[in-house]
Amino acid sequence: LSKFEELVRKVCDILENRVEGNLKSISKTLLVELPSDQSFTLEQFVMLQEKTTKTKTAMLDSKNQEVERAISDVIHLLKTFPLETPTPLDKEATEALWVHYAKLMYLSVLRCTKQSFFALKK
Repeated sequence: LSKFEELVRKVCDILENRVEGNLKSISKTLLVELPSDQSFTLEQFVMLQEKTTKTKTAMLDSKNQEVERAISDVIHLLKTFPLETPTPLDKEATEALWVHYAKLMYLSVLRCTKQSFFALKK
């Protein structure tokens, strides 16, 4: 029972810190930089946004990879957990887990994009 509690603790830790934390970080990210204390030409604005977008895109890609690795780690923990009667992890269940977190990633990126558009609109 203590081994099972340890497994649950590890899975919860991975999901809370490595998955949920990254998803929250992504959803709060602004893809544009809008300095309010200075004015600039259209060319300067475009260059600033290109630079900002490249930086933020790299950060989003990194966060996405971290989430993917975390989900892989959860699946690996579940597959390698010693059971009295060995039962392979259902392939449909692992696929459902991937689909679930892919949808959450999509929603986080969508929220990020919407907030960026709203910031531009202001």
